[in-house]
Formats: sequence, C-alpha cells, structure tokens
Amino acid sequence: MVDSKRPVWTRPYRIRAARRLGAIGLVAWLWACSPAFNWRDAPAPGGEFRVQLPDKPSTMSRPIHLERLPVTMTMVGARVGETAFTAALVPAGDVPQAGAATEDRLLRSMREQMLRNIGAPVDSPTRAVRVPLIEPDGRRVGDLPGIAIDAGGTGAHAGSRLQAVFVRSPGHAFQAMVIGPPVDEAQVRHFLDSFQVVRR
Repeated sequence: MVDSKRPVWTRPYRIRAARRLGAIGLVAWLWACSPAFNWRDAPAPGGEFRVQLPDKPSTMSRPIHLERLPVTMTMVGARVGETAFTAALVPAGDVPQAGAATEDRLLRSMREQMLRNIGAPVDSPTRAVRVPLIEPDGRRVGDLPGIAIDAGGTGAHAGSRLQAVFVRSPGHAFQAMVIGPPVDEAQVRHFLDSFQVVRR
C-alpha cells in the first residue's frame, strides 16, 4: 500500500539536489569574494609617470627620509582586497644619479625601506629591468634601467609578498609596487608592465 503522505522526493534524490545547491552556493560565494580588477589609467598628479590601477585611484603625499635627506613622497594607489597597488615618486634633489656600473643610492634606499616594511632581508635578490620612457603625448622614446624585487614577508608580515620596480630619471626616483597577500600573477604583471616614466 502506498502512503499518499510520503514526500515525492526520495532520500537519494534529496541528497543529490542538496549537493548541487550547495555547490552552486559555494561557487557564488567564491565569485562574490574574488577580488575585482577594474583597470584604469592613473597618471601622477604632476604628470611624471603613468600607470594603470585596478580600482579608483587615491593620491597622497607624506614626508620620508632617503639618504638622510627629508623628501616628500607622492603616491597614487588602489587596493584590491588587502593587496595594495601603488606607484610613487620622490624628487632626486642633490643626490647624483649613479653610473651604469653603480647601484643608485636613492633606489637602494627606497628598496631597503620597502623590504624592511615586510620584514624581508634588505639584501634580497634583485634583477635588472627596463622601464619605458615616453613623451607627454604617449610616444615611447626609449627606456630607463631599473631594478625589480620579489620578496616574501616574515614575522608579523608572513604571508605578504612584495613585488616592485624601482627606477631613476634625472629629476626623480620612482617605485611601482604590489604589496600584501599574493594575488593573480597576471594582474601583478599588468600593473608593473603598465608603469611608464614621462620625459620632462
């Protein structure tokens, strides 16, 4: 005899359906929690560099010391989740630009400060890079030698990663960096590859 009050769904079907709904909910939750990258152009306030940022840019300036000299660092940046994408510049001042065979003192000082911020060794490995040099109208006219780092944080900053490029022009020293929990490598490369110095 069939019980007319028995649910139409059998137990195995209910389990399969619940699993499907659970999987759909998990995918939707992961999608909602995934960082959103909405790239847009973000020039320096004075036009000294151009870069693309993954969200609406914010600009700020703060005093720092480089080579024992007080300077003002101007930054343009955006955050995706807990990871910051920032490009910055400082005036070169009276610190002479290094020759090809010597590491630039300003760039070394900037690099070491950023490495200390995440507890990474100041002698972390570097590699040589070339940064595009463009005219104000966007035409590329050459490139500038720079250095790049990729270092992991320690101690309170364990789990953080710093990927950055440092470059010097006659009038300024620049840095472009991604710092925080690691994000998709393609997004990091897009940001760093978009950084360009404008010839003044």
